[in-house]
Amino acid sequence: LATPGVQNAAMAFDVETLSPTYRLTLGTPGKSNAFAIAEKLGLPVELVEKAGSLLEQDDIQFEDVLAAVHEDRRRAEEELDEAMAIRLEMKKQEEALAKERRRFAEKKDKLLEEARAEARETLREAREFADEMRQELKALEHETDAGERERRQETVRRKIRDRQSRYREKTEPKINPKPLRPAELKPGDWVRVLTLDQTGQVLNPPDDKNEVQVQVGSLRISVAVNRLARADQPGDGGVDAGLKKGWRGRVAAGQAADRREKPSGAAGDGFYAKAASVTSSINVIGKNLDDARMDVDKYLDDAFLAGLAEVSVIHGRGAGILREGLTAMFKQHKHVADFRRGSYNEGGDGVTIVQLKKK
Repeated sequence: LATPGVQNAAMAFDVETLSPTYRLTLGTPGKSNAFAIAEKLGLPVELVEKAGSLLEQDDIQFEDVLAAVHEDRRRAEEELDEAMAIRLEMKKQEEALAKERRRFAEKKDKLLEEARAEARETLREAREFADEMRQELKALEHETDAGERERRQETVRRKIRDRQSRYREKTEPKINPKPLRPAELKPGDWVRVLTLDQTGQVLNPPDDKNEVQVQVGSLRISVAVNRLARADQPGDGGVDAGLKKGWRGRVAAGQAADRREKPSGAAGDGFYAKAASVTSSINVIGKNLDDARMDVDKYLDDAFLAGLAEVSVIHGRGAGILREGLTAMFKQHKHVADFRRGSYNEGGDGVTIVQLKKK
């Protein structure tokens, strides 16, 4: 520590398995594991304890300090890995929220344009109908036969009633012919908002006005219970027509995927449900290598089927055992086109970004 131009270092050793980790630690000297190894190899405990008693007290205290330093470093690395995983997840959620906002803005603009076009068409039809009625009324002024005049007047009245009925259907709010009872709704239920023709999730029980808050995408709205219908959760096969046409497999928590056409039939419904539930990252920090390999292998199969182009495997830095073991698997995996270490903003050495092959 006091020699200029020299730095302490240690090669980490796994006392439990009596095997080297091949991991170089810079900055601190290594703790001696001689007594622990000797005991594990079968040296009599009495002999080990006797040897320990011959050490100088300063040596024993220094070993204890080194053990505390290494333990603090291990905990710091675990906390860093956890913080890195949280930061990565937050970034993905921010990206997902930004994408949802853009999608909502685009949809809002489209709906507004459709509403303007429909209003223009309705105005054009109204003008044409008004002109038609003027001509009918003008013709009635010259009709001399009382019976014919009455018949034509009734025809005009019927046309006006029919046109009023058509406009009423367009302008009046859609009401559920089989309305839900307020007692049937609870937070978390999926419903169809009839006035918007969109699926959303109930956020609170009905209030004294029989209205509930419904989350539709990034929009939260108050809706009367009689304007709601029961709906299936997106991904269960009973979703709205817009979602049936495709999915975004990397949503939330931040996650983009190419839109795919939903396969038809019962198998297609299961496939769609699987695709809609696959996230764009998997976290295996803290697992042993065998369990991590199995989990990541299954995850890559699901992500490939869902049509994801790129996923993140969060393994942490630690001793590097997970990273190296998973790297060896990626090199031979049938769904992996390429992979790389995460950039600083993606989690650095604690994350591997995997590019999947196209189906």
